[in-house]
Amino acid sequence: MDSKKIIAVAAVAIIAIAACTVVFMNGDDNDSVAMKDAAGNVIEIPDEVKTITGCSPSIVDTLCYMGYGSKLVCVSNYCTNPLVPSGTPQCGSYSNPDSDAISTANADVTFLDNSGSGAKAVYETLKASGMNVILTFGSDDGFDGIYKNIEIFGQIFGDESKADDLVKDLKSEIKYLGEKTDGADVTEVIITTGLGNVWSADSDGNFVNLGAFDGSGVYVAGSGSTASQFIGNVSEMKNPIEGSSWVPADTDYISTKTADVDVIMVTWGGTTPNADAKAKLIEQMKTTAWANCGAVQEGNIVFVCGKTNSDISRLTPYTVFDALPIMSLYMNPECYKATAGGEALSLDDLPFYIDDSNYEMLKGYTEN
Repeated sequence: MDSKKIIAVAAVAIIAIAACTVVFMNGDDNDSVAMKDAAGNVIEIPDEVKTITGCSPSIVDTLCYMGYGSKLVCVSNYCTNPLVPSGTPQCGSYSNPDSDAISTANADVTFLDNSGSGAKAVYETLKASGMNVILTFGSDDGFDGIYKNIEIFGQIFGDESKADDLVKDLKSEIKYLGEKTDGADVTEVIITTGLGNVWSADSDGNFVNLGAFDGSGVYVAGSGSTASQFIGNVSEMKNPIEGSSWVPADTDYISTKTADVDVIMVTWGGTTPNADAKAKLIEQMKTTAWANCGAVQEGNIVFVCGKTNSDISRLTPYTVFDALPIMSLYMNPECYKATAGGEALSLDDLPFYIDDSNYEMLKGYTEN
């Protein structure tokens, strides 16, 4: 046989073998490379996704950030994202979603949040009924949960490149903030959700029930909680409270072990308190187990309200791009400046509250 023909036959044979190998690898190892949700189930990707249901504020915020908000036909309670279509029906809380409302919406894809045990049960029920449901990653999964959810949404909507770029940007932001505060003095902080029975302020910013505050009933974030870990990744901070979630404050511990606490950050869902209300609160706290806390003695109580409060409690790109820079600013203000080339900031230079009125200004500080 002619040598050229031998070479040609050999080349064809090699190509054929290679093609068979590719088919074999793709088919035999498909499950190992297929994307899976938080329940470990392979995600089914529809040919086209026109409608979606998001069963938690975190899911909805991430979908909206990525540009898919217009497809939402049903959302969880407490979804505040302005990109959610007006009048969109609700389907209960993220931890206890309403399966009937989800079934009625009958979206092409339904996303449930792995953070709640009730959501996991509904996920199993709806999946068994034949609905296309996906269990997203939740608060216990930290930054990886944000990244994985973005990757899932990118796969579902055929926007893998957009998802990859967003994950890179998120990681870059966290790296920037971490490097910005690297080596700063450590700030010891207690993070609370409200202040016990001081749970709201009136329309003028005065606390309701302030006189009844006796120091008890305050829930604090443990050092292993999502909020604490998020802040710790972008600042030099220490949380003295043990635990992986929100726990009631031990008043004996508060009265004897918190003299070195620099700041109390109060996540606050209501009207922003006014300066007079804050001063009265500190005086009231000095009559309780909180009196020996260093932050109370120094008056260093910061109320995290509005958008930043929502973002720090969720697992979304807004958490990284919007809430964490401001948290980093309050933990290590000496690493930032009010103006480019200006003097380094201190906690005294910052307002005692963070809300929608000063959010943009404070975020701007972190760019200097």
